Amino acid sequence: ALTMERFGASDLRVETKPDMTPATDADLNTERLLRARLAEHRPDDPVFGEEFGGSKEFSSRQWVIDPIDGTKNFVRGVPVWCTLIAL
Repeated sequence: ALTMERFGASDLRVETKPDMTPATDADLNTERLLRARLAEHRPDDPVFGEEFGGSKEFSSRQWVIDPIDGTKNFVRGVPVWCTLIAL
């Protein structure tokens, strides 16, 4: 719901990451929200996210998050993007 609220927003904030890819306020806030929910429900599971990183040591259980896969499309208003969450 958070990403859909920001999709097409005229005040969408976009930053360029060191790897020259975009990150929006929707990327950052969505990853924060997902991390908070996982911490609440799965506090012992490590999380690795595209925007904030995390442990590169893989355990038997680890969540991997890409809050907006297809950020360039998201920024352009092209409805070809998704939120990826993997365990």
